[in-house]
Amino acid sequence: MRIKLIAAPLVAGALMAPAALSTPAAHAAVPAVSAVSSNTSDAHALLGDVNNRIDSLTNDLKVAKVSLSPKEVIDTISDLLKQAKILKAQLEKVIRGVTTFVKSLPARVELFLTMCDTTHTATLTIQDKVQNAHTVVFDEIAHAINVLISLDSTPAQLTDEVAALKKALATAQAMPDLKPTDVATKFVRAKLGRLMAQVLFDRDTCVINYKDNDTIRLLNRAIDRAGLIRGNAWVRVAEVDQAMKDLKVAYQDALKAPNKKGAPASPSFCMPAANAPITLD
Repeated sequence: MRIKLIAAPLVAGALMAPAALSTPAAHAAVPAVSAVSSNTSDAHALLGDVNNRIDSLTNDLKVAKVSLSPKEVIDTISDLLKQAKILKAQLEKVIRGVTTFVKSLPARVELFLTMCDTTHTATLTIQDKVQNAHTVVFDEIAHAINVLISLDSTPAQLTDEVAALKKALATAQAMPDLKPTDVATKFVRAKLGRLMAQVLFDRDTCVINYKDNDTIRLLNRAIDRAGLIRGNAWVRVAEVDQAMKDLKVAYQDALKAPNKKGAPASPSFCMPAANAPITLD
């Protein structure tokens, strides 16, 4: 995911600053007789949408790997990035006049954009749901990829798959949340992984060069403890939630600690986090 992946940054300008998802444009029907200039204009608009997603997917993939996101998430983002580059090449050929504007292109791009949105939204909104919720969504995304890459897919079939993706996401979002005493799924534990990746980045940005060794050591211990929870396949949901709270507090404590002797003033963007609770979207 744009899949930030993922969590709100703890400080401004951090590694996982939420990526702005471009809203899938409503594409007007192609006239029966279209001028070449009109087709080129349409191709330019579609290419802009695809290029925006290439940027966001590249960022999402980096964050997903750093935070040890579930394989389904990493594989899906990788597949979407591959399809984005294929669509980009097709649209560039239309713009250069190498190929004609195929009537299924707008519907194909719309399906691709919906797949990106579904993956991103699922990553953020169903992470606390029962395992079946993730199965429903990622199975439908896998089917959508097959529809997208099939040269035989008609505009109607592509549009139907857009509706199917939206239905799958709504179905998953309506499923029950895990209870605190339930074993945490890998998607629940991924929340902690994303927070750890963010804290590590922010530690290097706002703590390492400004705080003394004791402060850094305490924060590192908190990160290590969170890592043990993150890697435990049998950990409970409540334990993951508590580990996230503990790590946030440890980061806040590190920011609030006085700067070491001779250190420059901390960057201004670090200070708000030192005086306010850390929250995740």
